[in-house]
Amino acid sequence: MKKLLAILVLGLLLITNVAQAKNIDVGNGITLDIPKNYKYFEINYKKLKSLLVTFPNLKKQIRSKDFKEGLKLFGVGNNSKLMILVENQEALELIKKASTSSGLKEIMKDYEVLMDVPINEFVEEKFTPDLMKKLEKMSEKKATKWIEEWWAKPTQLKFLNQLSTDVLMSLLEKYNLHKYALIMTMDKKMDNDLYNSLQTIGTSQCVFDFKCKNNKDFQQYIIKEIPNWAKESSMYKDYLFEFKKIKTGINSNNDLFFYTQAIMESDVSDYNSKGELFASTKNEKIILAGSTCFKNCDDFSKIVYEILEPMGLLAKKEPKKEKKVAKEKVKQTDDNNGIAQQLNDLNELHKSGVLTDEEFTKAKKKLLN
Repeated sequence: MKKLLAILVLGLLLITNVAQAKNIDVGNGITLDIPKNYKYFEINYKKLKSLLVTFPNLKKQIRSKDFKEGLKLFGVGNNSKLMILVENQEALELIKKASTSSGLKEIMKDYEVLMDVPINEFVEEKFTPDLMKKLEKMSEKKATKWIEEWWAKPTQLKFLNQLSTDVLMSLLEKYNLHKYALIMTMDKKMDNDLYNSLQTIGTSQCVFDFKCKNNKDFQQYIIKEIPNWAKESSMYKDYLFEFKKIKTGINSNNDLFFYTQAIMESDVSDYNSKGELFASTKNEKIILAGSTCFKNCDDFSKIVYEILEPMGLLAKKEPKKEKKVAKEKVKQTDDNNGIAQQLNDLNELHKSGVLTDEEFTKAKKKLLN
């Protein structure tokens, strides 16, 4: 349970720089226009790692060979940025507290206090006098092993997962943190082979072993697989996912992008949520973004889309109507400079690629006639 809270708090809430700004440089040549009513925070991976390694289990994982290879594969370096947007001062206070070791210890203590009483009551109910006598007859080693296996059973896991969700939501409620948006930009290029493989998605040359030779097939694959991935985590296995909007394609950087809006609902919990998920690259560096909302989500359910769309990260920007401008220029030339100048203008437009061969030929023929 402590490990779960550490991942959630540190992964989402650990921030070093605090500001209220509209235009934010998120790295990799990307500047985002953030709504004025949002507060903005950031932490780089080097700082995040220094806090994560204070937890023994996470320290071992972070220093493992496989973890380091994963960072290299996806281009995660010390200057990779994690940013978060929140709406109010209470949420800011939680973030500021979680960004220091002393503040984090205080949050962990609050978490443990909220967990202890329900766990003790659960154990008292389940560990009957007969069961206690059975355990007392075992050796300490055997009894410890039995208890560990007992906690790993589905009933106990379900109880712990529900309790951890309740406690976490209670802490978020305390600090009025009902919604947040995250943006993460990597500072190094991802593995070249992986990048080239991803760029084939949505084309007839797709190299993956799932249906991905057009955007529709890829979207259907994602809709199917995200719930499957979630079910592999005991925390999300009881949740259902509904996708309201999903977009894939090539953006203005000529890179593959993925975006979806989803609702997550559970039959065993009241803590349902709405959110977004976005992934793309620029200069072969990964860009990830997401939002999560638990209350009053109507004005928040498209925050990532509204921030990233003007940058051309979710689609190609609409091209200027150059051909219409070209025709107007030709018409003006006709009034002022005569046929010779018009022919010269047509030739220049043709050479620059604004007019195709066919359009050039038709325009020239019409002018001479």
